[in-house]
Amino acid sequence: MESIQNIESQTLVRAENIINRHIVWAMASGALPIHFIDAIGVMLIQNDMIKQLCKLYGLDYNENIGKSIVSSIIAASTAKGISFAFKPIKAGERILMAILSGAITYAMGRMFIGNFEKGIALIDIDIKKGEELFDKNFEKGKEIAKNITKKHEPKKKTTPRKKTTEDEKE
Repeated sequence: MESIQNIESQTLVRAENIINRHIVWAMASGALPIHFIDAIGVMLIQNDMIKQLCKLYGLDYNENIGKSIVSSIIAASTAKGISFAFKPIKAGERILMAILSGAITYAMGRMFIGNFEKGIALIDIDIKKGEELFDKNFEKGKEIAKNITKKHEPKKKTTPRKKTTEDEKE
């Protein structure tokens, strides 16, 4: 029979895997060049993440409460510095949007895990305390998302340099 600690450890590993998958999906959605479609996609992905985490922890999932919490956190995040969402976004800024989408998803996932590990149900989550936990994880989320972006950058082709007459003299 497995120990309770081992089961808890496996649950945490599964929870982190759920978050990691959703980070990648949120980054892909955040990179979409269509205003508001990208944000709607990210929110749907985050709601799915919450639903999967609730199921993993054996907690009831209420879509209205989930959407409400996600919206509150997104609104607070926007107020804290992601306020360029309403201006035209250049191609280079799409990478930034992807990173921010991944970072928000990571921080949100960690916030829910923190609550669920303590046995706090979705309906009982304190938004203010949740925002504190979110803020604590947001910077780490940005680093994780940047690393994911770097892993998926296309490799630059190097072409051999043409020999010049100077090279031939040597």
